[in-house]
Amino acid sequence: TAHLARTAPDVVIGTKGFVARLCAAAVRLSGVHTRVVSHVTNPGLLQLPLHRSPYPDLTLVGFDWARDRLLADCGGDPARVRVVGPLVAQHDLRDFMTAGSDREADGPEEPWGGDDDPDRPRLIVFCNRGGDTYLDLVRHIADTHPDTDLVFVGYDDPGLAHRAAAGAARLAHWRFHSRLTQAQYFDYIDRAARSPHGLLISKAGPNTTLEAAYFGIPVLMLESGLPMERWVPGLIHEHGLGRACAGPEELLGTVDDWLARPAAIEAHKKAAVSFAESVLDQHAVTARIGDAVRPLLEAR
Repeated sequence: TAHLARTAPDVVIGTKGFVARLCAAAVRLSGVHTRVVSHVTNPGLLQLPLHRSPYPDLTLVGFDWARDRLLADCGGDPARVRVVGPLVAQHDLRDFMTAGSDREADGPEEPWGGDDDPDRPRLIVFCNRGGDTYLDLVRHIADTHPDTDLVFVGYDDPGLAHRAAAGAARLAHWRFHSRLTQAQYFDYIDRAARSPHGLLISKAGPNTTLEAAYFGIPVLMLESGLPMERWVPGLIHEHGLGRACAGPEELLGTVDDWLARPAAIEAHKKAAVSFAESVLDQHAVTARIGDAVRPLLEAR
């Protein structure tokens, strides 16, 4: 409160509901006329009472259903809840970038995959939790679909990357990392995005799903079971972005099905590209955020 009273900012923005609630309380206690904006970047958090509040001057949400859920659960003025579209964090995979070289699981230095067969499926397996499920998946693909291009990114865990590589040692064209250089990150994303049969396999988290869709890459996800991520499978299925699987058996079965029928991946790619163009236009989202916040500033 002392900092608020001294600086008296025009607006403070909380990107977690409970942070916005704390800001609203601090503004009241300090006696300043600062406006409080709650930006709900993960609508799944609205399931938790801690993150719901009618008190911010403005609440920004990504989807219509999130606005409806918030108003139904805690009331408030509908005019103070604005749908602006989802922001794409673009950090889930980038969190594992490093400017240095990655020699943890040695592989060829030439670009990932070859352009001699543009129809070859290109898979990015992003292991951000899931135990041995992804290791079993990599071994299964190595045994049954060795003609795919695959890169495995462990959860900042060199041992995990080495274990995955050991299960597919004979496949020299596969790559295994716990961290990525910038060049590797952009090469992998670009090649998966340009491939009609590129695919990201990961835990069904909101940031990873939206990041993949932003680049036009369909997803094959394993449901996380976390309360704040239960909405993600519905998003994937509603917009045809891929599939969210309830368990490892469904994940393995879907991999077999899609790699046997690459046209299934291509159909989801078209849906992902359409979703990116219509929903994930970040210039449009930014403009809507500006339009929503501007009246708060002009009213001061």
